[in-house]
Amino acid sequence: MDYRFSFRWIPALAVASAAMLAGCQHSGSYDLPAGYIPEPVGTRQGVLLGMQATKAERGDFVLYNYAWVPGETALGEFGQRQVNDLMVRIPREPFPLVIEPSGDPKLDGARREALVEHLLIGGIQDAEQVVVVRQPTASYMYGGEARSTAAKTQYLD
Repeated sequence: MDYRFSFRWIPALAVASAAMLAGCQHSGSYDLPAGYIPEPVGTRQGVLLGMQATKAERGDFVLYNYAWVPGETALGEFGQRQVNDLMVRIPREPFPLVIEPSGDPKLDGARREALVEHLLIGGIQDAEQVVVVRQPTASYMYGGEARSTAAKTQYLD
C-alpha cells in the first residue's frame, strides 16, 4: 500500500486542532450598559397577555348604547342579559360599570339612576359608586376598520 497521500493532511489537521483548542480567550470583564443585550424571546409575553386579559375583562363592564331601548331608560333584551350576568361579578371585580354616553345628559343621568336602582334591588350595596357615565376606553369597530386600527394600536393605554 502506498501511504504517501495520507500524510499530507497531518499539518492541516494540526493547525485546525490548535485553532480549536485555543478558542476565544478574554481576560477582562464586559462593562455593557443595562438593556444592551436583549431579553430572551417571550420574557414579556406573560405581562402583555395579562394586560390584554385585564382590558377584555374591563370591556365586559361597559353598557354600550345598543344595550338600551333607543331613547329610553329601559335595557333591551341584550342589556338585561348582560347586567344580570355582571351582577354576579360586580362584587369581586375592581371595574366600574360604565354607561356609554348617548349625547343627551338628561337621558344618561336617568339611565344611570335606573341602573343603580336595578343593582340595589339585585343586592349590590355600593351600586351608587359602581355605576359611572363616561366614554369607555375600548370602542366597538366593524370588520373593515379592524385591520387599519390594529396597525395603529399600542400595547399600553
